[in-house]
Amino acid sequence: MARSKIAPEDIDRELASLGELSLDDLKSRYLDLTGSLPPKYMRRGLIELATGHALQTAVLGGLDRETRKKLDALVAVIVLKDAPQPNPTPRKTKLKPGTRLIRQWHGRIYEVTVTRGGFDWDGKRFGSLTEIAKAITGTKWNGWVFFGIKKAPSTPPSLSSLDSPAKEVPAADVRTSAVLDSAHG
Repeated sequence: MARSKIAPEDIDRELASLGELSLDDLKSRYLDLTGSLPPKYMRRGLIELATGHALQTAVLGGLDRETRKKLDALVAVIVLKDAPQPNPTPRKTKLKPGTRLIRQWHGRIYEVTVTRGGFDWDGKRFGSLTEIAKAITGTKWNGWVFFGIKKAPSTPPSLSSLDSPAKEVPAADVRTSAVLDSAHG
């Protein structure tokens, strides 16, 4: 990548003109400056920023050798090359098939049964508690939080007083679960 023929005093005008280019022309400008096409699914706004950075680097120069070496050394410490990516930690709370979750919401009792492949509620099968929570409330909820299995990071006081969290109860003890649930709400 060679230095651009644009004068440093004209860089502001050149940067402003990037927003006026068609997407194809913008990608072509990025290719001219970097020697490669932008990633396939990169959005226009990010392509403009990346092209602007490449333009400034071409006109004004990039990082000096010493700074690049320091950054490379820092990256090597943080990210080991060819190291396997860490696996996300598995959820510690496992719900056994047959477990029933009882939840009171706006004065109505909702009962969800845990199955091997997901959850049953209201005669339908769901893949997640979040889907059920959204069907019940009409808004986005973390299903584990809605059913009281996991604590929310912070709950506004106005919401916490409305309803009681679900209780995890073995399938054989449904009557007791309703009693337990009503005792807390």
